[in-house]
Amino acid sequence: GESVMAYAQWGRSFVDEEFDLADRLPVPVGDYLANWLSIDFSTSPSRPLAASAGGSWQDAYGGRLPSHRGRLQAALGSHLKGSVGYERSTADIPSGSFVANVVSLRVGYAFSTRVVAGAYVQWNSLDENIVANLGFVYRHRPGSDFIVALNEERGVEGSLWTVAERHLALKVNYLARF
Repeated sequence: GESVMAYAQWGRSFVDEEFDLADRLPVPVGDYLANWLSIDFSTSPSRPLAASAGGSWQDAYGGRLPSHRGRLQAALGSHLKGSVGYERSTADIPSGSFVANVVSLRVGYAFSTRVVAGAYVQWNSLDENIVANLGFVYRHRPGSDFIVALNEERGVEGSLWTVAERHLALKVNYLARF
């Protein structure tokens, strides 16, 4: 179940309309190198304790865009599972640079084979926000379920804890058999 994966790509990218990278750094029209190398390692996710790590290095938009990531996952019995992750991405292009750190936490609990609840929380240093997703799924038969999801984003200029958005979604799936 363990794996090592490497990916490499060499090429060019033509930008035909100026845009902002991460809504911060302007990337002008031009012809750019588009080289990419990515290496990832992971232990088997079926183990009680699993880990993954990786990195990618890109030549893009006249600069470099490296990132490094890691995740630790634990299964505590047959019902509870959780993971914590970290990713650091940087950008250094002619128009400027930035660093983004993202920390995430995921927890899931299976009350039974039909009832599952989960939560995901993420902090992003670049956008200076926290995003949280809470979900509950009741599957009364295969293909037919009831889902409740609460999504919230916190972080406005000057206050990380102020609610920026909140959404509640209800979804019903029913599989009709003929």
